[in-house]
This record gives sequence, structure tokens and C-alpha cells, in this order.
Amino acid sequence: GVIGPIIGGNLAMFSWQYPFLFYGVSILLALAVYFWLPSTGGNSDVSLLAFAANYKAIIKKGSFLVVAGYNFIMAFLMISLVTYVPLYFSAAMGITEGMAGNVLALQGLTGIVVAAKIKDIALRFNTTRLVAGGLLLTVLALLSFPLHTTLIGVAFSVLVFGFGLGIVLSLINTMITDAVRPEFLGAAVSLFNMMNFAGQAASPVVLGAITARLGLSTAFIAAAAVALVAVTATFIWGKLLPVTFK
Repeated sequence: GVIGPIIGGNLAMFSWQYPFLFYGVSILLALAVYFWLPSTGGNSDVSLLAFAANYKAIIKKGSFLVVAGYNFIMAFLMISLVTYVPLYFSAAMGITEGMAGNVLALQGLTGIVVAAKIKDIALRFNTTRLVAGGLLLTVLALLSFPLHTTLIGVAFSVLVFGFGLGIVLSLINTMITDAVRPEFLGAAVSLFNMMNFAGQAASPVVLGAITARLGLSTAFIAAAAVALVAVTATFIWGKLLPVTFK
């Protein structure tokens, strides 16, 4: 995102507790949704067993598993960026939290630009190569972070990361609607989001353990290795990716 890093980074300059208060806004939004937005769910006659059967049918589809797998990987990589780049800023460069947040916002800004142009980009390039190319950009960005000694260098790598992330996320968020039949879409989106949260949970656990043993720079290398494995997998299972833009 763009707004979150800017607000969070600047609040952290006053106290590390303040950025967490920002999440209190979600309480106000929840109340607004509850009181002012109409319910669209209605009464559902679908049993728990029927919904579980939908899950079972979905996970048998190779196209869905591939797309959901990418969602896990991209969430893993995103958390590596927003966690370890600020730590690197502080430990190696002495940059303030506010400036770190401003630089991280460049990633979201790049993602917005890419998302706006993703159809034009997808129509020009093979889907498999486009996904692999986006992942390779994240690999290059992650490997370059420990090498930078200037703010401009880190900002450039954040832009490159945002461009790669924007390509892959824009594609898979569109692909998920074509990976399963319409009647399974609700369950598919649910599982798709679960993979996102699983990636967010796995990233700090894995990279935190690596950082504790081998140092901060190694976390970037480990995250890049995960992305590189995904690049290799793309050329093996890329044929299962749905072709969304025609």
C-alpha cells in the first residue's frame, strides 16, 4: 500500500506504539459497515458439508492450486519487504522510521501504476513469462537491498520490487475468477485468501529464524531464494495458469 507505510512510519518517529493505534480505524469502519451498509448475504441453504465438498472439488484443480500458491509466495515476499527493509534502514543506514515509510510507499505506488496497465501488458506477453519476469524482478530487488549504501539505491530497489509484485498480484487476482467454475467461486476466493494469510504468517517465522542465526542480510537472500524457486516452478507448471486477458 501507499498510505499505510507513510502514516505508520511517521507515527513511529514519535513512539513505536503509535502505528498500532492506526489499526483502530478498522473498528470505526466495522461499525459503519454494520449500521449503514445493507446485508447482501440473505439466508443460505448451503450446508457445511456441501461447502466442504466445494473445497474438496477446488483443491483437485491444478490451475487453482498454482494461482493460490502464487498468492502464498507474494504474501511471503511482501512481508519480507515491509519487515526487513525498515530494519535495514535503521541498522545499516540510520534512516528514520518516517523516511523508511515514505520509501516503502513507492512499492504501492508502482503497484497502482502496473495494475492500471496490466491488461495492456498481459496482451503483449506470454502469461508464464510475465509471471516469471515479475518474480525475477522481486529476486533482483531483494538481492540488491544489502548492497546499497544510499537512500536513492534502496528506493530504486523498492520500485523494482513494486513493479514485479504488481505484475504478479494483478495477474493472479484476475486469474482466480477463471481458475474455477462460477459455482465454486466463493469457496475458491476463501481458500485464495487463506493462502495469503498463510504466507504472511510463514514469512516472519522463517525469516526471523534465519535472521537470528545468520544476520539481517541473509533474510533478503532467503526471501530471494523463495522467489527464485517460484520462478522455476512457473516454467514447470505455468501451462496450468488460466489465460484471463484475450
